[in-house]
Amino acid sequence: MSPASPSPERPAAPRTGQPTPPGQQGTVTLEALLVYPLVLLIAWIGMQLALVHLADRVALAAAEEGASAARARTGTLTAAGQRAHRYLDVLGSGLLADPTIRIQRTADTVTAEVHGKAQRIVPGFPVGVTQTVQSPTERFRAESRGFGNSEVPSAMNPRAGAG
Repeated sequence: MSPASPSPERPAAPRTGQPTPPGQQGTVTLEALLVYPLVLLIAWIGMQLALVHLADRVALAAAEEGASAARARTGTLTAAGQRAHRYLDVLGSGLLADPTIRIQRTADTVTAEVHGKAQRIVPGFPVGVTQTVQSPTERFRAESRGFGNSEVPSAMNPRAGAG
């Protein structure tokens, strides 16, 4: 027997024009019906996660810009909101939809929050994005006129002679 001839262990492959053996009809159609949509769905979910991540980074950058403008000693909430909106317009156009910016300033801290929605390509996928940045405000304090620990005379500083 030649290697190309059919043997009892290896059945001959069906030739073009011959009917498919029983039990094997429609297997390619079934694979295409189940596997291809699943692969596409996984790819879409991957792209959706990438869009959510990008929108999250844009929201964080805008919140940082707003907080930076508000924390300055002469900074105002209006200027901070405008700076964050301008940053979103330049960087996040198309990535973060319906953004809302909320900036609060107290004597000690500034809190900037940016909320929006990422683009949605997978129906039903949650796309809300919120980033909050909190930082201290800039304040200038008066210079202290008293002696610091390093300026205290040796007789009054018990650690000065212990060296």
